[in-house]
Amino acid sequence: MDAAESTTSAQRKKEHLCFFLIIRPQLKDFTPFRKAAQRIHPIRLPIHRKESILLPSARVVNIGQNHVWIIFDDETAARPAELRKTKAREMLVPGDRVLAERREDGSAFVRERLERRSRLERVTPAGRTKIMAANIDTVLIAAAFDRPALNLQMLDELLAFSELHELEAMLALSKADLVPLEKAEALTQCYRALGYATFLVDARRLHGTAELGSRLASHETLIVGASGVGKSTIFAALGGEAVIGDVSERTGQGRQTTTSGRLLRFPQGALIDSPGIGEFSLEGVDLARLASLWIEFRPYLGRCRFPDCRHLEEPECAVLAAVSAGAVTAARYQSYRSVSLRLKESAARKRYTPTRAEYKSRGQVGAPLRKVSRPQSRREDSPQDALQKSEDGG
Repeated sequence: MDAAESTTSAQRKKEHLCFFLIIRPQLKDFTPFRKAAQRIHPIRLPIHRKESILLPSARVVNIGQNHVWIIFDDETAARPAELRKTKAREMLVPGDRVLAERREDGSAFVRERLERRSRLERVTPAGRTKIMAANIDTVLIAAAFDRPALNLQMLDELLAFSELHELEAMLALSKADLVPLEKAEALTQCYRALGYATFLVDARRLHGTAELGSRLASHETLIVGASGVGKSTIFAALGGEAVIGDVSERTGQGRQTTTSGRLLRFPQGALIDSPGIGEFSLEGVDLARLASLWIEFRPYLGRCRFPDCRHLEEPECAVLAAVSAGAVTAARYQSYRSVSLRLKESAARKRYTPTRAEYKSRGQVGAPLRKVSRPQSRREDSPQDALQKSEDGG
């Protein structure tokens, strides 16, 4: 048999194999057929779960309305990717690993989501569970001392959210040059004393970014924070590509510069900078568990006079005594108090009210609807006010 006949015979075997796999897909589980299929161009075969190993893998970095943005393992830029249209479409989240096909127009098509190692969830105000991210073990919280103004309650709530999901939390505090040095150092030492890795960074001058990068090198990290606090600047200083924006002169708020999501790879980890991750909150958390998410409260829990103490105004409260003694900072306690009152009011708003249709089904057509009593909220000191009072010695 000459070379030409040998080539023709091999090609005929491949065509026969392709034909059998199309009309008999169950043969894909037969090892000789599966091994032979890996030597055939994947476009010629229908995509089954066993054959999906031929597709390149990618990571989801952002979620759109009808598509996602992914970055293939051998690329650095994000591509828009279309999702499979099925009756039970499973929504993807940042951090998901997927198998996808590349398209000539620069887009992609997601074929399959790989198994999640972990997932980050929250409960919406409507009581539904929403997955925020997947396959991460660390949250990097970016905050600025000014422009936009520092929001300590948001910062502390993000830390509590990380404690709730047993994720390691790190802080990257920027724009320290806009406030007195003593204030910046005092706040940094406050969070370091609690055990949180806290970094003072000036990403534009590359101060503090080397230490931050070395700490993140072995973690799968999601960076979160309000717009304008310097997330994109930090991302660029660590080696990623980012469009650096500024703060609006009219509103004092940051401008969103991340539009498609970005991924920065480390030797043993990755950093995801994804827009729209502003939904981290403690809505739906049991009020009895809330205090344990402030780690400095834990030594005093269970030592109050009342077992169901919420540490707000109850007599003989061990947490309130610790605040008075200075063992717990007033600013951190004020963050807890604000979140606790907000969750309490939210729970009261969700009290069940029968609809008119339910009254009708019970034979109570003319019965009036029950009114829900709403708690009257009063003016509470913000964490910033509490911090200012402690600095003034008041």
